[in-house]
Amino acid sequence: MPLSTKSKHFAQRVVLAIRTHSLRLVYLCVLTGTAGAYADSNAETVTLSNGQVIIVNLAEPVENSRSATLSQNDSSSYDLIHRLRKGFVLDTDLSEERLQRQKQILMGKQAYVDRILERAQRHMYLAVTEAERRQLPAELALLPVIESAYDPMATSRSQAAGLWQFIPDTGRLYGLDQTWYFDGRRDPLASTKAAYDYLAKLNSIFNSWELALAAYNAGPGTVSRAIKRNIALGLPTDYWSLKLPAETMAYVPRFLAVAALFKSPENFNVRMASIPNRPYYRTINTTSPLTLNEVAEITGLSHAFIRELNPAYRRDSNPPQGPYHWHLPATLDVALENQLMQSAGGPRVLVVKNEAKPLDNFTATAYKPSNDAPVVQPASFSSETTPYIVQAGDTWTSVAREFGLSTTAVMAANFAQRDDNLSIGRELNLPTARRISAMASDVIQVNDVASDARIELRRRVVKGDTLSSLARQYQVTLAELRAWNGSIQYLTVGQELILRVLPSVLNSKAL
Repeated sequence: MPLSTKSKHFAQRVVLAIRTHSLRLVYLCVLTGTAGAYADSNAETVTLSNGQVIIVNLAEPVENSRSATLSQNDSSSYDLIHRLRKGFVLDTDLSEERLQRQKQILMGKQAYVDRILERAQRHMYLAVTEAERRQLPAELALLPVIESAYDPMATSRSQAAGLWQFIPDTGRLYGLDQTWYFDGRRDPLASTKAAYDYLAKLNSIFNSWELALAAYNAGPGTVSRAIKRNIALGLPTDYWSLKLPAETMAYVPRFLAVAALFKSPENFNVRMASIPNRPYYRTINTTSPLTLNEVAEITGLSHAFIRELNPAYRRDSNPPQGPYHWHLPATLDVALENQLMQSAGGPRVLVVKNEAKPLDNFTATAYKPSNDAPVVQPASFSSETTPYIVQAGDTWTSVAREFGLSTTAVMAANFAQRDDNLSIGRELNLPTARRISAMASDVIQVNDVASDARIELRRRVVKGDTLSSLARQYQVTLAELRAWNGSIQYLTVGQELILRVLPSVLNSKAL
């Protein structure tokens, strides 16, 4: 597809930034086959090596008669609060006196809002994403606001604990183990799934989200008895007509008032700060226990920070019988994730390159990519480098071959371009290779080594996309896709994904 002069200049700047490693480029991108499906005629384009075109900084694609084009200013792509509002379904404009009283309490409470958002930024992305996946009202992601103020260490007088304030018996009923090592009620991932399981069941029993919320607070038996009393008296059986414990009488109005606050903060004379629409942490599963010291040593994170992200652990290690997982920052280097997996006795993985010769006793057939390849992270090279002084007759290729490395890896470690010449006496930094023995079934293939020159793209899911198809299309692993997007297991049309594409995927000849 011919490009305008403006687009060519833009593409040249992209390539220059990639080659010099001087800038990490972040684009809001939409993948398409042609530029004609988009309304913005000023779009910049970058062509991938597979022939498809990335349209940079555009609005949503037009899907013919299925939907209208969304505004280019749709801030739900960037702000989690805007994304949350799009899923609201409950009525918060009722004239009920109890609701109006709770709304009045929240008027002008800027300090309260700021404190809630500061805590919520770690866990709300998970709560919103899980509600969307289950097609539940998005407002349910705000329930921890009134339960725990989004503090996973919160404990009530009745011994309810965690973000969703499960009491011990209900927690066990919904699979939240409570042992000397581990309290699943405080685990943000496990407790969020359990809370939605419980809320969905309550809604199926009472056929009303208001009654389901009341039952979540007081117990389903209490609500059922109140309904039976009203039936016997010939009274309505909706939530607002029931006589319930005082706490429950205020519980649902308080929740709806908080939802109204998040829906229209201007009506409460407060400002709602933005929360980035991306996961704060991701979950790394291992095959055996690790201690807190081991995780801190490998990742370089502080003990205190790891504890904050893993509030369910009561001791400084995983329980001997599991679960064997750690919640760690979403920005954690995927190579460090692989080190954690290997330190815990996970599958040891040999990562080979297309250009590499077969190593040890492996045959070429061992390097064929497969959809069933282990979901692991490539970690061919450590962050440490070995110095080397250039000798007469050295070239990038000969140095790489001498040390068993790829030319691309050596040049990337030295921020070099293809036309850079080596001068005698120049000191090079050579990546330290990790030679790992592995069975042929543990071998996976990558097209290039990971480097800091990856380009971050934001891609919306379209009909027909799967995790495997996206991994093939962008030449990344399933583990990387999950790492960048909060350990996702399912895709929904319109969902925005983060992809970090290697420079080799961008085809400079097509620009």
